[in-house]
Amino acid sequence: MKDLMPLMGRVMGVMLREYMGQFCLVVALILIAAFATLRGTLFMRELVDVYIKPMIGVESPDFGPLAQALLRLALVYLAGLLCSYGYNLLMAVISQGTLKKIRIQLFSKMESLPIRYFDTTPHGDIMSVYTNDVDTLRQLIGQTIPQLVNSSVTIVITFISMVCLNIPLTVLTLCMVAVMLLAASKLGGRSSPSPAPPSPTRLY
Repeated sequence: MKDLMPLMGRVMGVMLREYMGQFCLVVALILIAAFATLRGTLFMRELVDVYIKPMIGVESPDFGPLAQALLRLALVYLAGLLCSYGYNLLMAVISQGTLKKIRIQLFSKMESLPIRYFDTTPHGDIMSVYTNDVDTLRQLIGQTIPQLVNSSVTIVITFISMVCLNIPLTVLTLCMVAVMLLAASKLGGRSSPSPAPPSPTRLY
């Protein structure tokens, strides 16, 4: 964990130096996509309280407002879908460009190494730096970072919505989450590693 944070900082530094504007646009698109998803979730209460309950028992209900609300919800979902497609496309461009920059830096650094390094290091280990290690960074930049931002925004927006809807239920939910985390930590602490298998008996 200690080595992960400096690595994240260095990768983010390389990425933001080249693609600061594009990454800010990615964050904005993630925010819009998260709001669209949350709007669809909160619409269920509005659907029942505002549109369905008033029409119960009415002989000739007017479905016009309900149709307009569903059309607006469809447009919100469409906007969220387009934003999700947009930020995934931008992150693909950002990740490939950042990896190109990292590979160029690696190659420039490797050109300055002495011949002894290449004589004592297997060729497979050298190529693994450019393939496996850099491909891991591609997953970090293209998938992990957007998912981290999206999840963080969704958690914050959901918590704010819970507080606005019902404060007692929000407090109860937080208490139950704390109890679950505490129970999981206690059970995990009591679990012991599996004992080592016995050494084979010598027959001679």
